[in-house]
Amino acid sequence: MKCRSGWITGSIIIVVLTGCTDMGSEPEADEITFSNHIQTILNHNCTTNNPPCHEGVNASDGLNLSEGESYTNLVNVASSYAGLLLVQSGNADNSVLYLKVTGDSQTGERMPPSGYSRLSDGQITEIRTWIDEGAENN
Repeated sequence: MKCRSGWITGSIIIVVLTGCTDMGSEPEADEITFSNHIQTILNHNCTTNNPPCHEGVNASDGLNLSEGESYTNLVNVASSYAGLLLVQSGNADNSVLYLKVTGDSQTGERMPPSGYSRLSDGQITEIRTWIDEGAENN
């Protein structure tokens, strides 16, 4: 009997632990994702302005932020600002994208430029959170 009760207890523990394991299928509801949050911000503020500044082959400063292009053009890519990457995974304070949307003087003019709507505090927070959490392509 002792072996049987041990087997049952072990089985219950395995079932409980398996049920608690995150299989990575879907991001949590409050998780900031590149595709659902960051690309949406870029689409509405960088590629669809009149004129679209960061879209296609004639993108401003050669920075195409169109869907399907933006991630590889941003993350861990060198910038023209000494020592800064466009997006440094895990470090928004050293990422040109974050510094530009907050208006940090070391990266020149704030983006979007004057004459266009600024990003909301919530959008800026989403960008910072995404970068600080590793700037994943999710």
